[in-house]
Amino acid sequence: MNTQPIHIPKHSLANQAPRQRFKRNGKLRRHRLQEARARREQANEVPSDRRRLRDLLRGATTSQVILFLYLFLDIFKLGTSYDSMLTIGLLGIYAVSVLALEIIPNEVGKRRRVFTSMSIWIVAFWGFALLSLVWSPVSLDGTYAYRALQAIIVIPSVAFAINSRDDLYRYLAIFMLAAICMTIAQFAVTSPSQWFSGRLGDTNSNNHNTVGIYAALGCFVSFFLYMSKISRWHLIFIIPMAYLAMATGSRKAFFILIALLAVYAVISTRGAKGLVAVALVLAAIVLVFIFIMTNDVVYQVLGARVEHFIDSLQTGTSDEHSISQRAWYRQYAMQMFTWHPLIGNGLNSFENQMVLINYSHVAYSHCNYTELLCCFGIVGFLLYYWPYAVILGCVVSGRASLHNPLIAFATTTIIALLICDYGQVAFVMTYAPFFVCLAWCAFRIGIAEGKRDGDSVKATS
Repeated sequence: MNTQPIHIPKHSLANQAPRQRFKRNGKLRRHRLQEARARREQANEVPSDRRRLRDLLRGATTSQVILFLYLFLDIFKLGTSYDSMLTIGLLGIYAVSVLALEIIPNEVGKRRRVFTSMSIWIVAFWGFALLSLVWSPVSLDGTYAYRALQAIIVIPSVAFAINSRDDLYRYLAIFMLAAICMTIAQFAVTSPSQWFSGRLGDTNSNNHNTVGIYAALGCFVSFFLYMSKISRWHLIFIIPMAYLAMATGSRKAFFILIALLAVYAVISTRGAKGLVAVALVLAAIVLVFIFIMTNDVVYQVLGARVEHFIDSLQTGTSDEHSISQRAWYRQYAMQMFTWHPLIGNGLNSFENQMVLINYSHVAYSHCNYTELLCCFGIVGFLLYYWPYAVILGCVVSGRASLHNPLIAFATTTIIALLICDYGQVAFVMTYAPFFVCLAWCAFRIGIAEGKRDGDSVKATS
């Protein structure tokens, strides 16, 4: 019988310490999992450039981190006398970081074109708006000056930075995290006894409508990132964000939330899946309406306001003062539009007119369409809605396919913004131009992907 000892190689697992064996086995398991995931993605034809949320955020630049802080503080006011100085300071730091870390290195290396279509759009619109001060009866207001500066800094930098799916997903994740932090902060500064007993979103000089709209947009972005296989953990925040959107009592936030989820679910699916999606969306909308109409607290906060709005659409009149007042605003703004239909009456002319006629509640017209026509005429109206028309025109004409999820995202965003524009002057808000820019970038990348797919099909046929 052979009793010679068995030779064990020096680098075999048996000669390694338990910790080393565990580490090596762990690497082997991870490698096998990655190979299995790659095989599944290839079998399901999942794009290879999809990333996990953690990987996307790890690639965030310094300017993108500053943008996250700016978006959060622009949504959530701290309630101090330094709020304006803080947001303006962050905007300035963001502008310097973008210029020093992205624009100048690119210009030196000549790697990409700095001036994009979005840069030209936002500069042209606000350039015309500021030019209208020549024939406007009022001087430049500080709020409009800040909003113009904000748009001219943020929109070109975001459009310049987004050149791929990963870039788009990263900026969407930045906004989503800002909305999640805003939601947590809103509940943190509100007494728990008031969470289910009144309108939320008015603490620290915050605005009900703005908080509600940002929460609704955060829900949609979370849903889209989930559908894009980016991450799942953030879905737990959809419920508190959706509740905050409804608890603010904002009709605009409620309708934009319904529109975003419903339109995306319908246009992003086909065949039997599309029918199932439509059925599920309709069922969800019915359940939400039943909830807001039967729950006493939610009915007092939101349900009654939605009911009055629906009644006003059916009858043309309303007993609620805010609805009838806003209808009068829109009618008066259209009357002012007839005075100078081509170039309008000038920036902030509607609010100035309210002062001249000694109206009890001086404000803008509470409608983006009438405010643009009143202040900037047909020229300004067409300038602002140019990207909207391009995206929807390409989709309707068939030049852009809704089968691409990026095209579906862009189309859904534009439709939802058009709905929201009826009840709010959006061009002076942060979210509207920002999401128009994201929709345009998604649309541009989706069109490029469609062309590449068409070229590859031709090459293999």
